[in-house]
Amino acid sequence: MKKIVIIVLVVLMAAFSGWLYHYYSDSEVIKRQLHEASLALSRNGAEAPVKTGLKMRIIKSMLAPECFTVIAEKSFKQAVERDLIISYLLYYRNRYDPLSVTIENMTVEIAEDNRASVEASVRVERKAATTESGQIYMITLELEKVEKKWLVNGAELPAGLVF
Repeated sequence: MKKIVIIVLVVLMAAFSGWLYHYYSDSEVIKRQLHEASLALSRNGAEAPVKTGLKMRIIKSMLAPECFTVIAEKSFKQAVERDLIISYLLYYRNRYDPLSVTIENMTVEIAEDNRASVEASVRVERKAATTESGQIYMITLELEKVEKKWLVNGAELPAGLVF
């Protein structure tokens, strides 16, 4: 009887250790972080300024001090400061009510030098005063691990998502 209990405990510990290893792997951490960002970007109805500030603080904590941004259709290639990105996101979020941002298909490639590349499709459903849309955009993000935290330091975005 003791052997069976020990075997069951060893199997359970191995399964739990495997789950922890998977859950805290870099790719899963990045996926959870970007899903949290999509929730912070979404908006449904009027928000209190404090709630908006807390959501933008989540986004700000995920950005490197400068993020190299590429918008190929507009020939825009420039390093943009984190505070300017937050200001733009506030402006963008306030243009649409409701605004829903959902990351659907995400692939994460981790390099050995604490860098990662993420390709994802982002579904954006937004309603402006005169138009309504629900489109899917492909984005590419470059991340770097700084002090055990993944920060976005590069983004390639389609013009339809930004303008």
